Order: sequence, then structure tokens, then C-alpha cells
Amino acid sequence: MVINAHGALIGLASRVSAGQLIELKSHTHPETRMCRIVYVGPAVDGKLQCGVEFLEPSPNFWRIAFPPEDWAPLIEADVPLKVSKS
Repeated sequence: MVINAHGALIGLASRVSAGQLIELKSHTHPETRMCRIVYVGPAVDGKLQCGVEFLEPSPNFWRIAFPPEDWAPLIEADVPLKVSKS
């Protein structure tokens, strides 16, 4: 559902509880990481929404680049308008 450098929000068919440890494995590579369940939410399509947090820092587990901590979206007002002279 959502991933970040610290963990994820995932859907689980198994019953889990906050504080429980699970092993997370990617479908795209053989790496595994131990995680702690930090949030158990409502079920969506028969799966519990669960927040998991890596036990050890794992910024490369998802194999995607995250923006730096000081990143901010570009605000349209900050971009000068190009005026076409016809």
C-alpha cells in the first residue's frame, strides 16, 4: 500500500498484533528483513492494514530512490511563466 525507508503499510491475510515480529521478503529480490508490527488497522478486501517498521535501517530494501529529507515539491508560483510572443 505504502512504502518508505523505515518500513511500510501492507495488507496481511494473517492475524497479527502490535509489537509482533515478522520477516518481510521482497517479491523482486531474495533479501529479507525483520520488522515489527507497529500498527494494525481495519481490514480491506479481507486483509488487515498493517504498519511495519524495519528493526535495522534498510533504506535500500525496496530498491527505489527516496527523495532527501529536505525535499519539497515544486510550487507552481515559484516557476516563472513562459510567455509566447506570437
